[in-house]
Amino acid sequence: MKTFFISKEEIKNPLINEIKKICAESEAKFLSISTRYGKRILIASKNAEFSKLSDENFAEVVDYNPVSNVALVIGIEEPYDVVLHWLIYRREEINAIAHFICNEGKCIEDIKTAMDAVKALKDSNLVELKGYGRIVVGRSLKELKEMLKC
Repeated sequence: MKTFFISKEEIKNPLINEIKKICAESEAKFLSISTRYGKRILIASKNAEFSKLSDENFAEVVDYNPVSNVALVIGIEEPYDVVLHWLIYRREEINAIAHFICNEGKCIEDIKTAMDAVKALKDSNLVELKGYGRIVVGRSLKELKEMLKC
C-alpha cells in the first residue's frame, strides 16, 4: 500500500486514550486496532508498541482507494492494516476493529486476504484466519474490549 501524508502532525483525538487503555489492559498481542471517527479511521501505526502507546503512534486515514491501493493519511507514522480496516468499515454498524494474536499471526496487507476476512465477518463479530490471527469488530470500543480474549 502506498501512503500519502496530507499532514505530518501528531493526532489529537479524544478516543486515543480509550484505545491506549484497552491495549494496556489486554492480554492479546495487537497487530492493529482502530475506531471510526466521523468519516475517518483513527488507527495505530506500524511502529506502535501496543503496551506503551503514545499519541505519535496514531494516524487518521482520511481516504483509501482499493483499486490504486493508496491511502491519504494525517499523522507522523504510517498506519498498519489499512486495507483490512477500511473494507470492514464499509459495514455501517461497525465502529471499532482489532486484529490480534494470542500465539502467532501476521498483518493483512493484501486486498484478497482482507476480502476473505470481510466475508468471514459477515455473520460474526469474531473470526480467526489461519496464519493471520483473530479479527474482532464491535459497535463501540467498549464492546470491542469485551471480546478481546485469547
